[in-house]
Amino acid sequence: MGKKRIIKWIFLSIILVLLAVGITKYVGYHKFIKSFAAGMPPGKFSLHGPRLVVVKNNNIYVNDPYYNYRIQKFSLDGKLLRIIGGYENEDFKSLAISLFTIDHSGNIYIAADSKDKIIKKFDRNGNFLYTLKNESQEEINVTGMAVDSNDNLYIMDGKSRKMWIVKKGEDYINEFAKNEKFPKQVIAYSKQLAIDSKDNLLLTDNIILTDYHNSRIQKRDSQGRLLLTFGSLGENEGQFIYTSAIAIDNDNNIYVADRGNNRIQRFNSKGEFIEIIKMKLDRPSDIAVDSAGNLYVIDIERIDKKMGDITQLRKFDKQGNFLLKFGESSKK
Repeated sequence: MGKKRIIKWIFLSIILVLLAVGITKYVGYHKFIKSFAAGMPPGKFSLHGPRLVVVKNNNIYVNDPYYNYRIQKFSLDGKLLRIIGGYENEDFKSLAISLFTIDHSGNIYIAADSKDKIIKKFDRNGNFLYTLKNESQEEINVTGMAVDSNDNLYIMDGKSRKMWIVKKGEDYINEFAKNEKFPKQVIAYSKQLAIDSKDNLLLTDNIILTDYHNSRIQKRDSQGRLLLTFGSLGENEGQFIYTSAIAIDNDNNIYVADRGNNRIQRFNSKGEFIEIIKMKLDRPSDIAVDSAGNLYVIDIERIDKKMGDITQLRKFDKQGNFLLKFGESSKK
């Protein structure tokens, strides 16, 4: 009888030890998840990296949406200047900061990555100002946003093929160029709309059908009228396989992230091919250019099946020479 009791207690002890180990691992795991959700330290990006980069007033603004819910502001040489938003900021957290743009005063417009389909405006320090009023009551699926020289905000809805405008000083959205049909665009976290110094609109045109991709760029005037298109599906110079983003330099040259071909191409303001910029890229998803012609490229790099994708922001000179990496202490 005594032996049975001893065996019983040994058995119960083993069970208790196993339960204790399991609870410890469980608690430890959830502490890790909570710590991860609180975000990376300032100047760093979450595992999945940034998704969109904007150059404004010689500063670099980068969205850092995954778990961090913030925009990070850097100098041109990669020095962190400010954290805008963050995990504890409910206004930013609710938006997920997928698409954003900045006006000449530093005010920030952020499109919600949610079913609400709203756009909020913040000041340069990230203080919430107001939500833009949608007087049409139509659902707006934002595929691109940009401001012109007068700080009018243009909003592209690639799903409905409509353009919307918020005039400077106003807080409501109106349809722009109602008689025009704008290009079909997929919803993506990149700049599919850009505006040059003459307030012409540049838009990606990726019409996705069953077995056909219409990869090209449209250029329209400030009234929305079509001026020209350039590009086609393919791998040759001036051709694209999925135009993921557009940027424009001070000379109105047009830079196109040709994601399917793993490259960036440069065109003049007439849409004439100039060059393929020589740089090693995997899948460029967004681009920006500063006043000196330096390029800022968000590239999605495939590491392996276990690690998945690593997204990084790098700076190159106009010839494509690597200069530095944002969010890293190393320049490798």
